Amino acid sequence: MNLIVFDLEWNMGNAPKTFNYHGAELTLRGEIIQIGAVRVDENGDVLDTFEMTLRPRIFRKLHWRIAEVTGLSQGDLEAGVPIAEGLRRFQEWAGPDAEFAEWGLDDVPVLSCSVLAARADGHRVTTLEGLQEEAAEFGAFIADQGAEQCGFCNPGFIMNALALFREKEYPTEEEIKEYLAGNLCRCTGYEGQLRGILAFLAWKKQKEEGKA
Repeated sequence: MNLIVFDLEWNMGNAPKTFNYHGAELTLRGEIIQIGAVRVDENGDVLDTFEMTLRPRIFRKLHWRIAEVTGLSQGDLEAGVPIAEGLRRFQEWAGPDAEFAEWGLDDVPVLSCSVLAARADGHRVTTLEGLQEEAAEFGAFIADQGAEQCGFCNPGFIMNALALFREKEYPTEEEIKEYLAGNLCRCTGYEGQLRGILAFLAWKKQKEEGKA
C-alpha cells in the first residue's frame, strides 16, 4: 500500500483573469502555489512527508488573505520552483504505485475557511443549514450535556460528527475521539460533546430496536 494524502494551497487575484490558451478561452480564479502531502500506512500512521512551494505565473502577487491562511510570504513564492518542476518532484516522491486521496468536498468534511470558492466548483457543498433536521436531532443531545456554552464550536462538531456517523454507524469511543481531534473548544474540555455523542448513539440504537 502506498497511499498519498495531499493538499494544495492556492493563490488568487483581486479579480479572475481570462486569456486565450491554444485557441480556447480560459478564466482562472486561482493558481496552485504549494503542494503538501503525507504518505500513510494502512493504519493511518504517517511514514513520510512532502512539501513544495511553487512560483506562480499568473497570480504572481500573494493575496493578503492567502498569506494569513498559509503563512507564506511574497519571498516564498518568488523562491518557489516552477509548477512543472514541482509536479515532477511530487510524482517522483510519490512513486509509480501511489494511490492518491485529497481533503475534499462531496460529503468529506473540510475546513471551509481554508478552501477557496474556486475549488468548490463542480462539487457538492453541504453546510449545517443543509442538514437542519439531522443537526437539530443530534444537537439536542449536545445541548443536554451542557456542551454549547458559547456555541462557537457547535457547527464544526455537529458537521464532523454527522460525517462520522455516515462512515461508521456506531463508532467506538476511541474512534469518536480520533475523528473529532481537529475540532477545538475552549469552554467544555470536550467531555460534554463526547457524552452527548454517546447518549445520541445509545438513543439511536434503542430507537432502532423499538425501545425508544
